[in-house]
Amino acid sequence: IEATFGDMIVSPIKEREKRFVDAIKEVLRRGGRVLIPMWALGRAQEILLILEEAWWKNRELHKFPIFYTSSLAQKCMDVYKHYTNMMNDRVRSAMQSRKNPFEFRFVQQLHRLEDFDD
Repeated sequence: IEATFGDMIVSPIKEREKRFVDAIKEVLRRGGRVLIPMWALGRAQEILLILEEAWWKNRELHKFPIFYTSSLAQKCMDVYKHYTNMMNDRVRSAMQSRKNPFEFRFVQQLHRLEDFDD
């Protein structure tokens, strides 16, 4: 039980991440687009990491681009890239198996809306 949610029991994070990614995959499968507004920077980085990991694991997703538009999120990402030694076990273990998890292959910053070609 977590205080934020009162007496509600929250499902494990892996389960929530799977439901999140499955929902996105279903929208994409039907030809839709996904827009996820985020204002909290820590949450933005978490979501971008989840999406990057999902795209690495699912070859069928490679044809779908992922963009984020926040220049502030990019500045935070630069800080995260340099301080991975202070991250949780999951991020540190990712460093052992591949490059810095904040150096994305599938997630791209969209600097200007004019650069978006859908």
